Amino acid sequence: PYPKNTWIIEAVFTDPGHRGKGYASMLLNAMFEKGRTATCIPVNGSGTGEGSASPSCQQCFICCADGNDSAMQLYNKNKFIRLGAGSGTSPTCLEKLGSKGFHVLERKY
Repeated sequence: PYPKNTWIIEAVFTDPGHRGKGYASMLLNAMFEKGRTATCIPVNGSGTGEGSASPSCQQCFICCADGNDSAMQLYNKNKFIRLGAGSGTSPTCLEKLGSKGFHVLERKY
């Protein structure tokens, strides 16, 4: 489970023809600012809301597939910090992304 008052970004993808133009950074920053004023609803491991809503988010998490260096550069440029030294593993990463695992990154407000 994620900490209370957390904004979670599930996935970011930029079409190859539009990369390098700053669109992903603009989108990340817009989502981050939205989280600053959004009402965060606590979420349990199954993705269903539980508990009472909080007035604003205090941090933002995003996952990045292991080996996706361009995405890691994007997230680092946008003030996300990788948590932990290693990566997590996920059958979804293996199946859908062709990656052995993922990294969790955080950006605090």
